Amino acid sequence: MSTSAPPRPRPPIDPRLRARRIAVRRDEGRRRLRRLLVAGVVAALLLGLALATRSPLLDVDRIVVTGTERTPVAVVLETSGIKPGDPMTDIDVAAATTRIERLPWVADATVRRRWPARVTVAVTERVPAATLPAPGGGWALVDGVGRVLEHGPEQPPGLPVLAGLPPAGAPGEAVADDAGNAVAVAAALPKSLVERVATIEAGEGTLRMTLRPHGAVELGGLDLLEQKLLAVLAVLEEVAPDEFDNLDVRVPSAPVLTPRA
Repeated sequence: MSTSAPPRPRPPIDPRLRARRIAVRRDEGRRRLRRLLVAGVVAALLLGLALATRSPLLDVDRIVVTGTERTPVAVVLETSGIKPGDPMTDIDVAAATTRIERLPWVADATVRRRWPARVTVAVTERVPAATLPAPGGGWALVDGVGRVLEHGPEQPPGLPVLAGLPPAGAPGEAVADDAGNAVAVAAALPKSLVERVATIEAGEGTLRMTLRPHGAVELGGLDLLEQKLLAVLAVLEEVAPDEFDNLDVRVPSAPVLTPRA
């Protein structure tokens, strides 16, 4: 019967090597402990920050709206979607701006957070340039880019009428494409000429204005529009509208005047 040989005794470990191994293990333990402590501090900071942003101290206390004349402040506030008590960090500034700029009278809106608890809304409103018949009667105000601003029962005074066009759409919509040239003329009128123009009509390849109290102006196309309108002003400084039937400024450097019959 065979027997196994007894195990060889292990050689003794050098005390210096043993001490080195122990030191390495202790260093690894300290590093793990430091990592755990850092992770705990970061987690606590993030939790504290999250709780702070939900604190009533960072809720919306006040919303200030400026720049409105034709748009009620209450409508701007409701459209913005921002309410007192909302967390400041939850406000979607871009979305609120987009919603406000869809309002008929609003050309531009700027929404800003004012920490810790205030929101400001600065509005720039559109400027009426002309009028247009509204569906079912009444009149619509239109700005210089053809946006319908509002409907009303009475024709607004002091603005030209865009003639020969289909009725305007709802407030906030754009006028029909074939109104574009007439709108461009209305937008380009010098202030001193606006109240003198009764109607602007866009025909086939030509634009025509009628004046108050009498007379008409042939503009032709939109080319050299500024020079053409300046030519109209120059003639009106010398000749009263009731003294001529037609003024042709299709060549602005050489206007042609047809005296009243």
